[in-house]
Amino acid sequence: MFFPLKMKKLSLIASAEYADDVTRVLLNAGTVDMSEPKEYIKWDGVRRKNIAIPQDRVREIRRRIEGFLAMAEEDPFESTLLDTESMQVVNPALCDGVLDKLATELQQIRDQQKNMQQDLFQMEELKEQLERLPEMARGVIPGESHYISIHTGSIKKNHKEAFLKALDNLNTMVKHEEQDKDSVFVVLVSLMREEKALDHLLERFHWQSHTLPSEAGASPETLLVDLEARIKSLKVDMSKKMEEGKALIRGRKDELLLLWQNVRVNELFDQIQLEFGETGRTFLFSGWVPAKASEKVEENLRKVCGDNLYLEWLELKDMKDIRPQDVPVALSNPEFLKPFQMLVENYSLPSYGTIDPTPFTAISFLLMFGLMFGDAGQGLVILLGGLLASHFMKKDSTRQKLAQLIAWCGLSSVIFGILFGSYFGFPLFKPLWFDYHGIIAGHAAGNSFYHSVYDILGLTIRFGITIIFIGLFLNWVNLFKQGEWIELVLSRTGFLGGWIYGAGIYCAWIFVASDYKTMPPSSLLGWVLVFPVLLLFLKEPLKAINHKKRFHISMLSDFLMEGIVQILETFSGYLSNTLSFMRVAGLGIAHVSLMMAFAQMSQLSDSFFFRFLILLAGNILVIALEGLSAGIQSLRLNYYEFFSKYFTGSGRAFSPISLGRQATGGLM
Repeated sequence: MFFPLKMKKLSLIASAEYADDVTRVLLNAGTVDMSEPKEYIKWDGVRRKNIAIPQDRVREIRRRIEGFLAMAEEDPFESTLLDTESMQVVNPALCDGVLDKLATELQQIRDQQKNMQQDLFQMEELKEQLERLPEMARGVIPGESHYISIHTGSIKKNHKEAFLKALDNLNTMVKHEEQDKDSVFVVLVSLMREEKALDHLLERFHWQSHTLPSEAGASPETLLVDLEARIKSLKVDMSKKMEEGKALIRGRKDELLLLWQNVRVNELFDQIQLEFGETGRTFLFSGWVPAKASEKVEENLRKVCGDNLYLEWLELKDMKDIRPQDVPVALSNPEFLKPFQMLVENYSLPSYGTIDPTPFTAISFLLMFGLMFGDAGQGLVILLGGLLASHFMKKDSTRQKLAQLIAWCGLSSVIFGILFGSYFGFPLFKPLWFDYHGIIAGHAAGNSFYHSVYDILGLTIRFGITIIFIGLFLNWVNLFKQGEWIELVLSRTGFLGGWIYGAGIYCAWIFVASDYKTMPPSSLLGWVLVFPVLLLFLKEPLKAINHKKRFHISMLSDFLMEGIVQILETFSGYLSNTLSFMRVAGLGIAHVSLMMAFAQMSQLSDSFFFRFLILLAGNILVIALEGLSAGIQSLRLNYYEFFSKYFTGSGRAFSPISLGRQATGGLM
């Protein structure tokens, strides 16, 4: 829990006839990370193993199957259990035949849906035109009889005068009305013998015909009712067609899932074999395995190969050419810490062999959130909301972890709310620690250690100092494990940096305790502050000696500049890191002040209902805004003030090839 899983490097050479059996062992184990660069591929006589079907082709088939299953809302990862026992060689032609046949049947349904969609668009457009038909045309149904022809349509507004003048030469009746700012609606009644000339005229003026149904005696109102019924019926038919497509896939679901299962296993099988190197008679590979799984992996490998293999296990300390950054990192934490592990992984992964920040992040994050958002009532709302969201997000692990994190924040808020005596913004019960509301309101209890806002600020500063020292201690542990002795002693995050930070805190404490009048004696300052600062200048020369660099006179200026930069970074960094924790007090004070403001606003109304409404709105606003702000600031303080002291974040994730959706091998 406090360190990533210990890893061992597996190297294996075996007879080529066992390649498939070894692959099955590795795939079933799901604990071998083979993503490192393969140096043996460059050896003379060694080539990368060939596979029968290109990976892209297999991947394409798998994705096609997943596309069909997605249409039926079927997740193959949830519906199937992969195994290598029933695996058969993929036949691309056979797979394409099955999928193409299904695609053809689906295409017929899609074509019918497309035709229905086009009919629906036309009917909706017709309905819109009929609804926009001006009153003067109501009851007039366009069409033709033996003697007259009736046209309804529109022209551009700027063509109206010329259009009406041109109509004077024809025997027509015309009525017009402005339809909108750009067009004019026109009803034309003409003799049949004028039809040809009228058509030519309408074409010249870019006539936009409004085609309406011509059922005899039908009124626009009747037509609208009929159209709405037909549109509704068409939508029902389209829904049925959609369900018909889903039903078609569900009818083939078992066949598709079996096909997907075989294709997926073959894809993973080939992924492993692509990492193999081969000669004429042998194959070889290397990969990283968690130490606690190594015995089981070796046992299964020897079962299938007998004595026809050479197998070697090496740890990082046994390999001089491998850096800690090259070893994959697998974090192993209890389930209740997974939300905080997500926060760590979102920042980066720790380098192999260094401390896993997850348990420390959980404690510091929740303490920070509680100090900034201490309200038992509002915390209970957040807790219940997080638990409810977690219940409904079981299929999405990332969102579920986020919901669990929210629930943890709610629990922290409840605990600190009880300590502060705060319940939905009111001090309903006696606080177990100190009266936050009383301090902000100016009437804190006399028997409390905290009486003013300055006391709260002091509390958060002391909290920040503690967090920074914990970060320094964790860094010392990391440097000790890595054997970085110069960094451990002389860096600004090593012993010397801790000494300077402690001395600075001591000087500040003396200064504040004397009511900002005195500092420690200069003789003492020289030993506790000036002396360690001068020692910082030794770091770069000692590193140069350790790396056996040849000395040049120009290096003196480099050493001097490095020392000055170290000093500036040490003092400015520790000062800003410490003062950053004042935001914990700031947000806590803002939280209480906002709730007090809403309480005072509610007293301005004589109505119980309005008072309740104001308090309800205030609590909702504070939970949303202050809760989000407290979460963001807790994350920021962990990332920039805590992690920066010890977290290198240069690790790469452990990524074994596994039969499961997530390649964890059951180790996380």
